[in-house]
Amino acid sequence: MATYAIATEVATRLGLTFDAVQTNQANALLEDVSAFMRARIRKVAGVDLDVEIAAGRVDTAVAKGVCCQVAMLAIDVAETGPAKQGETYPERSVQIRVGAAAELYLTDTQVDLLTPTTTDERGKAFSVHPG
Repeated sequence: MATYAIATEVATRLGLTFDAVQTNQANALLEDVSAFMRARIRKVAGVDLDVEIAAGRVDTAVAKGVCCQVAMLAIDVAETGPAKQGETYPERSVQIRVGAAAELYLTDTQVDLLTPTTTDERGKAFSVHPG
């Protein structure tokens, strides 16, 4: 299946240029992340994430951003080492979540961003809907 992001988008967000091996690794990681995203949203919301994106109920840019965030965390863990809890550089600081360091993980906030709203807000205070 298609991924929600591509290796160059992850490299850009990290401020890096990937070589061919890193690009292949990033693409494989993005396939895994995309599959995890689909499975998690299916489990939590009972919907197909691809269908929700195609219907416009979930923003494509949000799916891309979440996919890149999860992949970047996995890359940081791989480069930092699974036994470390973080590293600090002059330009950035990496803090790794204990327990999630060795796995792909979607936060509750990321799941909320990828879950389409199913409630009808019509008739509630401060709701305006044309038509």
